[in-house]
Amino acid sequence: MDNHDNSAEHQLAQAVSFLFHPLLMPTYGFIILLYSSNYLSVLTPPTVKLLIIGLVVLFTFLLPLVNTLFLYKAGKISSLYM
Repeated sequence: MDNHDNSAEHQLAQAVSFLFHPLLMPTYGFIILLYSSNYLSVLTPPTVKLLIIGLVVLFTFLLPLVNTLFLYKAGKISSLYM
């Protein structure tokens, strides 16, 4: 195989891994829940939807990410790959 092809495959694999990272799954779930056609999406105002999604991102993605970076910088973990 050509190194260019391997590099493109590697970049694609990294992009897919980032998009489907376990820390992002709760966010995707809430986006689907709040923007699909169900009673919850109809009764919830758009500003509240954004607030809920923002809180989900904060508590399920950003805070664990900061904690992981802190552990990496402190030398408690050797890699950022999960």
